[in-house]
Amino acid sequence: MKTLICFLFFIEMISAEKIVGQPNNTSIEVASIKRGEGEIYMALFKAGSEFPEVGHQFAGKIIPVSSRKSVIAEFNLPAGEYAVAVFQDLNGNKKLDTNFFGIPKEPYAFSNNIKPKFSAPKFEDCKFRIAATKVNLRVDLIN
Repeated sequence: MKTLICFLFFIEMISAEKIVGQPNNTSIEVASIKRGEGEIYMALFKAGSEFPEVGHQFAGKIIPVSSRKSVIAEFNLPAGEYAVAVFQDLNGNKKLDTNFFGIPKEPYAFSNNIKPKFSAPKFEDCKFRIAATKVNLRVDLIN
């Protein structure tokens, strides 16, 4: 769980997608938004990276939230395997708030809608594949 928390604190530092020049081939929808406020922080990790370790994300975005409707981020990703980690910053402090035990107090999610029990999930549990066709992925926030 501490790895998850460290990762989510760091994710505040990513502010823009790192890849340009290719058509958008990946759409990631963040759903189950219970409060229409704050920002969604999203990070993508490639296979072989240290998911979800601080500083090892491949790309990321920060998306403003103004309603309870889903938000969608578009990415230009080369073929390969990826995993996504997301959290919603409700109070604008640019970090995931946690309780005394390190359990998140703000909504968060991982690709494949993995719900971690006692620690951050493994890349293998969260991975999805990008090939030549467009990929549409949906993650539901854990509130």
